[in-house]
Formats: sequence, C-alpha cells, structure tokens
Amino acid sequence: MKHDFTSDAKFIAPLLPVVLLVWSSFILFGPPENFTAQMAPFWIVTASCLLVALVAYRIQVLWSCALWMGAFEGCVDALLGRNGHKPLFEKQR
Repeated sequence: MKHDFTSDAKFIAPLLPVVLLVWSSFILFGPPENFTAQMAPFWIVTASCLLVALVAYRIQVLWSCALWMGAFEGCVDALLGRNGHKPLFEKQR
C-alpha cells in the first residue's frame, strides 16, 4: 500500500478532535453521582481502553497534533503577515 502525506493526513487530522472529545466527555460525564462498587469495573475498563488506545496510536495522535499546530501557526502567520504572507490588516496608503 502506498502512502502519501496528503491522503493519509485526511484520515489523521480528525484524530485529535475525536480524542479530545472522548477524553473531555469522560472527564465531564464521568462516574455518576450514585457510583457503586458494581459500576467500578465498567469505568476501570473504559479508562484502560482509552489509555491503551492512546498508547497504541500515539504516533498517529502526535501526527494529528502536529497537523493542527501547523494549521494554527499558519493562520497566525497569515493574520500577522509573517513568513511570506501579506498582512491582512495593513494600513491603506
């Protein structure tokens, strides 16, 4: 199977938002108020699966982070007119 940066990036870029969404929902909507010892295995297994998935796909997650950081830095450069970009908000002469 051939790989190239652009087609693989289409599948990698959405990975970081998905990971953040799952982790934030796990933190926000974690164990319920009436948490009992019977529910503990479910939450332990869920947290373990999330951790194992993150470790197993760490390269893809880091690649996704790098893509999002690059996109953010490109937007900042475009707004401020750095690194070859023309300034968006330059004074009119």
